Amino acid sequence: DSGKGRGVVDVKQLVEHTLVSIIPIVREQSPKQPLDNLTFYLKDGGDGAGTMPALKAAKKNRADDDDNNDAEGDDESDEEDEADHIFQYGIIPLKLVRNVDGNQQILWQNKVPNSARSLRPIYLIREVETDAELLDFVIKRTDDARNDLNTNGLCVSLDNETHNISCVMKDSMKDLKFKKCISGLGGADCILCKSKTNDWTDLKKIEDGFKIDRSSDDTQTIFNQILDA
Repeated sequence: DSGKGRGVVDVKQLVEHTLVSIIPIVREQSPKQPLDNLTFYLKDGGDGAGTMPALKAAKKNRADDDDNNDAEGDDESDEEDEADHIFQYGIIPLKLVRNVDGNQQILWQNKVPNSARSLRPIYLIREVETDAELLDFVIKRTDDARNDLNTNGLCVSLDNETHNISCVMKDSMKDLKFKKCISGLGGADCILCKSKTNDWTDLKKIEDGFKIDRSSDDTQTIFNQILDA
């Protein structure tokens, strides 16, 4: 854990738990509805939050406490400030359908698929979203879980019945900032090197120079890839 606060839920178990909650709703609405040839659609993704009210309040309280501390206490507060960000990654269920003769019969559908309240968290991590270790930790595990679900689906047992359900999980909830970070460019702002905007006003870095390590065509290719991701 590297000393970082992490809340982790198994992706497959979370999807199964979500279906266990949805299927009874379908049964209640349509008691005679056959529940075979089912496909569950959902999307996954993540984002960081460094300005959440709870975090800002906690930071302010620490700042107030620091006013009464000596220099040694101030150093400790600076270290704590690194944990003022929370990164969350989760899934949002979209719809459950029954496939009938090439058509889809919608049995359940999320009416607010873009609402934060629909998010079912997989990871809650106290770290900034650009942290390399964080990205490696989250991306590899969610990619593997998504591929497994899309390939093998799920077998859900409920009330002495077993449902073999196909899954279509789309990796669609990543903003451009997050995509830039996972592109391998480290969130670079320059089209020719890996520098960021704050580097461009750093006299020492300017004097050292910025290493040109790709062409504008290379950057265009990466840009197209992350937009399609």
